[in-house]
Amino acid sequence: HKGILGKGRDITEQRIADAALRESERRFSTLARQLPVGVFETDSAGQLSFANERLLRLTGRTQEQLAGNGWLMSVHAEDRAEFVRAWHAALGAAGTLSREVRLVGPRGMVAWVACRIAPLRDGNGRAMGYLGILDDISERKQAEALREDVEAVVRHDLKSPLSGMQSALDLLDLLGPLTAEQQQVRGEARDLVRRMLGLITLSLDLAAIEAGRY
Repeated sequence: HKGILGKGRDITEQRIADAALRESERRFSTLARQLPVGVFETDSAGQLSFANERLLRLTGRTQEQLAGNGWLMSVHAEDRAEFVRAWHAALGAAGTLSREVRLVGPRGMVAWVACRIAPLRDGNGRAMGYLGILDDISERKQAEALREDVEAVVRHDLKSPLSGMQSALDLLDLLGPLTAEQQQVRGEARDLVRRMLGLITLSLDLAAIEAGRY
């Protein structure tokens, strides 16, 4: 009787554990569907088994098309080889992956995403799968590109002419002696050019510091 009771207890505990696991999976699925970022899950070999609605919209693909290694085909062709190498390295080390990469979505639309993938570990610390998050950073990338364009305009369309003006003022001495009034005008012009060049250089330095390039 004790053996039968023990076996019954084991079955009951297993059923409770299975029910808890199913409830946990249901909660995860519900949460993932509501998140404003792309979410996907793979097995231990990196084969995609789940993608939320946000990821489907980002890629313009179905669950079936993303399944397995299909999700990698959504990575921009110019980024794919490097991304796949990094992904395989993460799989080999059972580690994490963090990359900014381009996705090709519906009608060829390109979106920049910050991709972060981390292993899901069992009670013994073994990677039993991976959870990935894809956050759309297209607006940030567009702002960075706009800032670079503005820097280029400031550097070339403003700074270069001012440098030329400064050189031209220095050449005035070759035209012969200047009157006191001409010397005063030249001095004021030099000061103005020097201040403007200083402000432009400062603004470029601040932009570089902000972008982490200083």
